[in-house]
Amino acid sequence: MLSLGNFLKESRKKNHLSQKAVSLQLHVSRQTVSAWENNRNCPDIETLTTLSKLYKFDLNQILQTDEQVNVQATSIKKTTAKQKTATVHSTITKVTVQKDEGLLLFLAACLSFVIAPFGIVTAPAIIRYNKKTNTFYKFIYLICGCVIIYNLFVIVAFIANSFNWGITSYH
Repeated sequence: MLSLGNFLKESRKKNHLSQKAVSLQLHVSRQTVSAWENNRNCPDIETLTTLSKLYKFDLNQILQTDEQVNVQATSIKKTTAKQKTATVHSTITKVTVQKDEGLLLFLAACLSFVIAPFGIVTAPAIIRYNKKTNTFYKFIYLICGCVIIYNLFVIVAFIANSFNWGITSYH
C-alpha cells in the first residue's frame, strides 16, 4: 500500500504535471507540494479535494481508513515535535554560551583597570569582541570607556613624572 505522499507523487507524474505547475494551480509553494509528496506534511481536506480533481482520482482512494491517515499524521507530528525540541535545545545552548562570553568579557574589562598601561590595548579588543547578544554588553562598553580614560590618565601621569613637569607630584 502506498503512503499518501507516494500516491500524490505518482498521480502527479501520471498526469504529466510538475510540482511547480501544481503549486501554481493550488496557490501554494513548490516546497509545500514537495513536503506532501515526501510525507513531511499532509494537505488539508479541501486541498485533497482539489488534488483529486486535478489528478483525476477518486478521493475515497486516499481516505481508505481513518487509522492510516491518523497514523501518518501522528508520525509527522512526532517528527515535527522532535525537530522543534532539537531547535529549542540548540538555541538554549547558544544563549548559554553567549552568556558565558559576556561574563568573560566583563571580567576582562574589569581586569584592564589593574594592568593600567596595557588596558589601552585590551579595552578596544574587548569592545571589538563584544556583541549585542552578550549578557552585559552595554555595561562592558561603559567599563571599557572608563578603562581607556583611566589608562590615558595613567600614561599622561607617567610621562609627566618622567619629565618632572610636576602635574602629579605633591610637595
